[in-house]
Amino acid sequence: PSVKGVREMCDVCKTTLFNYHWICGVCGLFVCLDCYQFRRGGLVKDFADQDRTTDDYKWPYCSTGDQHLINNLMLAAIIPNTCLIDLAKKVHQLRVRWKIPQFCHQSDEIKGLFAQDDGF
Repeated sequence: PSVKGVREMCDVCKTTLFNYHWICGVCGLFVCLDCYQFRRGGLVKDFADQDRTTDDYKWPYCSTGDQHLINNLMLAAIIPNTCLIDLAKKVHQLRVRWKIPQFCHQSDEIKGLFAQDDGF
């Protein structure tokens, strides 16, 4: 979840994450698309470093103590707070307008689905 005034950033290069990024399901490491591609391509840092908290790619180790394997990372996206609710409302409004039968919920459920908002 987002926190007002706090930006999401890549844990490798510290760039701001705009939307798509990779995440470790174990420790929550955030990796931007560029860092993921560099690691996938086998590009390593170009200087010797005695830092024991990062691997040869300059990625922090997982909370398990192991290196992050790119095949184990999950693609994720930052979705604005009400984006999915807004989309659901628009889809249901179009369904009503075009007289498309409803199959996702019972008619009486629809009114309460978005009660935390302004409803339909």
